[in-house]
Amino acid sequence: MYTSAFNSNEDSDCFYDTLTNAILKCSDAQIAKSTFNPKTKPYWNNDVKMAHKNERNARKIWVTEGKPRGMQHDSYRNYKRFKNIFRKVQKAACDSYYDNMVKLIKLLTVISRQKPRNKGSCNELLFKDKCFHDPDEISNAFADYFKKYILQDLMILMMTV
Repeated sequence: MYTSAFNSNEDSDCFYDTLTNAILKCSDAQIAKSTFNPKTKPYWNNDVKMAHKNERNARKIWVTEGKPRGMQHDSYRNYKRFKNIFRKVQKAACDSYYDNMVKLIKLLTVISRQKPRNKGSCNELLFKDKCFHDPDEISNAFADYFKKYILQDLMILMMTV
């Protein structure tokens, strides 16, 4: 290919190694990398985040005061109060998330169990300036058309959690 421009195979190997390393370095810099976090909580929302922040701040104050025990100490009482609030908010968010997931699963189950309609009722479909006659192509065209709406609804449902 370009080997005639190089004096030897070693020069071409060096060039290709340098080029490959440059491409890999650029891709590492530009492409975000992430790892799976097994402790991710899908129900964690802004309310839970704020309650957790308040609880952590109250705990920090309690610790800086020497961890006094007993309700007569303001820092201890505030820490316990914010801890209780955090637990309640977290439980409500978790319950709401899983309730919505159960509703979504039930909806998808109902949809998947519906009996197929008469397959001969639609003989052709005009979509994106193409005419489809095959039932599989018609089905795929419908799926392509409605995919963005279903994804939008799912995203809205997930955001309400």
